[in-house]
Amino acid sequence: MDAPHVTEVPAPDLPRVFAAMNAAAARHILWLDSADAAHPYGRYSFLCCDPDAVIGAFADIRAALGPLCPAVPGLPPFQGGAAGLIFYDGRAFMGLYTQVLAVDHAADRAWLITHGDIERNGSFIRMFIERNVSFYKEPQPLRLAPTLTPAEYEARVARVIEHIREGDIFQANLSQRFTGPYRGPPYAHYLALRARNPAPMGGYFDAGGGQVVASASPERFLRVRAKGRVETCPIKGTLPRGQNAMTLINSAKDRAENVMIVDLMRNDLSRVCADVSVEVAKLCELQTFAKVHHLVSTVTGVLAPGRDALDLLEACWPGGSVTGAPKARAMEIIEALEDAPRRAYCGSLAYIGFDGRADSNILIRTLTFEGGQATLRTGGGITLASDTAAEYAETLAKADGMTG
Repeated sequence: MDAPHVTEVPAPDLPRVFAAMNAAAARHILWLDSADAAHPYGRYSFLCCDPDAVIGAFADIRAALGPLCPAVPGLPPFQGGAAGLIFYDGRAFMGLYTQVLAVDHAADRAWLITHGDIERNGSFIRMFIERNVSFYKEPQPLRLAPTLTPAEYEARVARVIEHIREGDIFQANLSQRFTGPYRGPPYAHYLALRARNPAPMGGYFDAGGGQVVASASPERFLRVRAKGRVETCPIKGTLPRGQNAMTLINSAKDRAENVMIVDLMRNDLSRVCADVSVEVAKLCELQTFAKVHHLVSTVTGVLAPGRDALDLLEACWPGGSVTGAPKARAMEIIEALEDAPRRAYCGSLAYIGFDGRADSNILIRTLTFEGGQATLRTGGGITLASDTAAEYAETLAKADGMTG
């Protein structure tokens, strides 16, 4: 792939451009959306549509990207490439995007970045920027009901604790579903979601066939920067906003949960990173988001020679913070106890650029729309110190703000 053509444009109103794309029935709209631009992860947003090709399997991504092409320095990190959805089970559905509207929120600047047919690509996204469309209509709030009673969910939590006592695992991340019908287009629900629950790693992806993912995720999974520098930022530990954050900082249970997942992610990164390059840059840092406080750790490393972002994703998939430790056994227990496959939940919206850089979230705080039904899943890490009622309450706290 040749180096891209770049045109700087006035920083657009991204929700309006997004609405215009939907009004024009553009295909496979993808918005990697830092709605919480004040957060350290929230500097850049990327909006694209109508990919040159659709990639239906993870194994096909590397061939679709082709040889690496140099990045244009001084621009946002995604300058075109493979981007879209990786499901929890490792299946992928991505587009090969050769036209990207990239926004640097900190600098209040934006660029059209195009590969290949510059005339077609540049004029296409510019049309959406310049189009004067009426804005979306606020949708009716979602009314989603849990598929389990409190007693049923707490019984599943208790079963995880039994597995821990029996020595099967140290912890597992258990979730429950909330479902219900929706009215109005999914994109309007996403615009409403990002307004009430802005997140630094949010996003929207129309996978086609009536399946849409709308995420207000606070969690970065894996990022690959220049020279193979990688990081993962697992979240473990949650407290609703409005409560004293020191309660979370001083929680032995939440810190132990976080440290266990940090150890797991260190091991996963070590599979593809250079010897002794993996280290814990931050441990149990308090971060505050729109609705909750979290404990967030950061593990860094440098890819070994011959390794790339796809190798990293394969080595670490799925994320340790949404599975448990040991990962394989925790996943078996999760599958046995949860009442439906996770599908997009706890998967990722991700990009792998033509230049080898990559970034991805964990699809928590995420709505899926399919077949006339909206689905939300929330959960938490279960340890020996877990209280079943408190774990159920945590799922409700995480659902707060997701449905209006």
